[in-house]
Amino acid sequence: MLLLSPQQQQQRYGGDAHRANRGPADDPRTEGETGLQRQISHLACGTAAAMASRMAFIALDRSVQLIETLRPHVAALMSRDPDLADQLRRAASSVALNLAEGRKCTGRDRIQHWKVASGSAEAVRAARRVAVAWGHVENATIAPSVAVCDELSAILWTLTH
Repeated sequence: MLLLSPQQQQQRYGGDAHRANRGPADDPRTEGETGLQRQISHLACGTAAAMASRMAFIALDRSVQLIETLRPHVAALMSRDPDLADQLRRAASSVALNLAEGRKCTGRDRIQHWKVASGSAEAVRAARRVAVAWGHVENATIAPSVAVCDELSAILWTLTH
């Protein structure tokens, strides 16, 4: 639980001490938000650099989750289209690796890594569509990775704009 000094309470809540030490789930301003929306809305506390770093951490988690959802599809693609499987695997890995590297950089280098990660996420999206178009995988079976990739792309857009 985050404890705020009286001065911080005054700045953040206008002196409303009973709201100061509640968690994000108790905040009436976030009522009706989903978990990710609540996480992102509460990232706004602090400096812009701190917010970007926290969002990059969430994005890195989502990129690993994306790899986990794609793993069975890449394995299935290896027998049908090894080049597409390799490209999909490299693009998904690139998202995670550029996010991790960008977290430790500053300034323009940080943004550049996040832009590369965003481009790699788009390559993942395109490779999935190509695999479905060629009939290598069914659209319904790859749907979980679509949701994760969409969420990841939204976070990356926020980081780069």
